[in-house]
Amino acid sequence: MALLTWSDDFKVKVESIDEQHKIMLRMLNRLHDAMTNGEGVQKVDNILDDFIVFAEHHFESEEVTMRQMDYPFIDEHIAEHQDLLVAIRNYRKMNKTHVPLSMATLENFLMSWTRRHMIDADRKYGEFVAHH
Repeated sequence: MALLTWSDDFKVKVESIDEQHKIMLRMLNRLHDAMTNGEGVQKVDNILDDFIVFAEHHFESEEVTMRQMDYPFIDEHIAEHQDLLVAIRNYRKMNKTHVPLSMATLENFLMSWTRRHMIDADRKYGEFVAHH
């Protein structure tokens, strides 16, 4: 069962961003499946590694365009990106030092962050792009 399903609620109306968001949702759903099916820490870590690499690429792409367009809320937007990456890295670090955090805690954070960021911050950016 999908953790997050693509819908119009997630649309930013910037095709390249929407396509990357779809990929991110698929990756999060793959992570959810691995956690739900008890596929193990190594599998979860591999998926998180892939997600981090993709997210960094996606965030960099967004941020370059934001700078080029002189987006007025870029600092807040970048801070949200960093919050996600720091949280995932902290989760990974805690697991490696044998102070495991609940996978459910990570999953809840990722679900909440993704919904909030895509529906609020990214849509706001999409509206800015549409008017400039």
